[in-house]
Amino acid sequence: MATQNYDPRDAAKALEAQMRDNLQAAADKVYRRSARQPVEVVKRLLVREIDGIGEPQLTQMAEAISRGEQPRVR
Repeated sequence: MATQNYDPRDAAKALEAQMRDNLQAAADKVYRRSARQPVEVVKRLLVREIDGIGEPQLTQMAEAISRGEQPRVR
């Protein structure tokens, strides 16, 4: 039986993908609840749903949702 070498970069990539997926799910939830609402309303929901979100991402995402645009996490 061949053994595979452990590469910590693989674990980091998997963790990064999982975090991105979780962030996208939270952004989608806020979008469904608050599209086209005032920016301040959207910001409050984003802060509640996404722990640790800061500027400038908070404002950029809130403004996009407020315009009715669904944000895409890269």
